Amino acid sequence: MESTFFAHQPYLSKTRHWMERVVIGLNLCPFAKAPAAKGGVHIIVSDASHAQQLSSDLKKALEQMVLNPAIETVLLVHPWVLTDFAAYNDYLDEADAVLDEMGLVGVVQVASFHPDYQFAGTAPDAPDNNTNRSPYPTLHLIREESLDRAVDSDQDADTIVERNIATMNQLGHTGYNHLMTSFTQTILYTDADGRARFKTQEIPLSEGTPQTMLCALMPSGGLQLRQSPVGFTSTFHCTTTPQWLFVLQGAMRITLQDGSYKIFTAGQHFYSNDTLPEGAVFDPKVHGHSSAQLGDEPLVTVFVRG
Repeated sequence: MESTFFAHQPYLSKTRHWMERVVIGLNLCPFAKAPAAKGGVHIIVSDASHAQQLSSDLKKALEQMVLNPAIETVLLVHPWVLTDFAAYNDYLDEADAVLDEMGLVGVVQVASFHPDYQFAGTAPDAPDNNTNRSPYPTLHLIREESLDRAVDSDQDADTIVERNIATMNQLGHTGYNHLMTSFTQTILYTDADGRARFKTQEIPLSEGTPQTMLCALMPSGGLQLRQSPVGFTSTFHCTTTPQWLFVLQGAMRITLQDGSYKIFTAGQHFYSNDTLPEGAVFDPKVHGHSSAQLGDEPLVTVFVRG
């Protein structure tokens, strides 16, 4: 189970980045921001290698929506099937047939996103197509009720498509590619109530060349490697010195006081900055985070002081 979860992380991460930067960031889908803010958007990676398997995963995703009303929308990402846009486009009829079979027509709608999405009558390289281009082939399942509510509240409801196309044409391919290639920094920080929480921020890759995009040079105060054995766990603690943490090998879990957690695998990072509030006395039931090694190989990390 763990290995499958870890294998899905790159696809989840890139899809989440696209959703935050493009879909929500550019307000392409006015119905996406509110559900995302309250955890109502679920991203699922399908291991399907042919359409029949995908239909099975589609049914499972729809069943989750039926059983859990808090799920307003699902992004069913399928990197290994329907990579050809024409085949993907043909499959949409099958997706609608699944809705009909499950009695969900008028309850859930399937929207289409694909890396090679192309509107009828447009050139393959037209910026218009970027409105529906995603990192991987994706079926977007959204409750009709949520869609109607969001559209009703949108002042430009009758011109959403036209507005999105205008946005993409204004951005052009250069602007769009910049959105997709900026670096999303994960930050562990101390909130106003003294508790550790996660947030993200974008770091512009505004220097270098299109082939080697770079951020501005950042100061650093030293680098340190660490290896933690299988089974390692820590008690709750605060970060003493703000620093980047990059996972080089293995996987780790960072748990917060409310029980929520994030898992970081090789190639992933976070900026650890949940320092003890000035003047506070450390309380192990309020402050900081705990960390734990996961999997069957030692955890190797590198710390870079910021």
